[in-house]
Amino acid sequence: MPSVYMHRDSRSIADLNMLDDGRVLISRINVPVRSRGRGLASKMLKEILRDADAMGITLILEPVPSGGLDYEQLVAWYQRHGFMWVDICDGKQMHRIMERLSVGLIRYLPSDPDINIERVGFANHIRGLSAFGPERTDKDRDV
Repeated sequence: MPSVYMHRDSRSIADLNMLDDGRVLISRINVPVRSRGRGLASKMLKEILRDADAMGITLILEPVPSGGLDYEQLVAWYQRHGFMWVDICDGKQMHRIMERLSVGLIRYLPSDPDINIERVGFANHIRGLSAFGPERTDKDRDV
């Protein structure tokens, strides 16, 4: 997976760093002010997502707004692209980051009347996220 994605005409850039655990950190997506509003950041992120999915790579990031962009708007933008909040511990303290699993890493579990996923709260986190597609019926799920 490339470590830099760039749109030469606008000088838009995205930097990625491979971590020791195999995940990739998106450290920056930057579109110069004069080139904003044309969808360049979305185009770059879609290319990154396509490559990550093809390679089975999980992406992580810490949203940091710049250039007048609102924090909530930035978080919502990443959520529209399939990122969700996760809490991680580095051995000393907890950190909150956004993560997007590769589509190839998502597997639907078979239905089991003895397991109530709602009870453990997992289904509430994944419901409605574009990375998971539409609700599936039991016949669509992998066994």
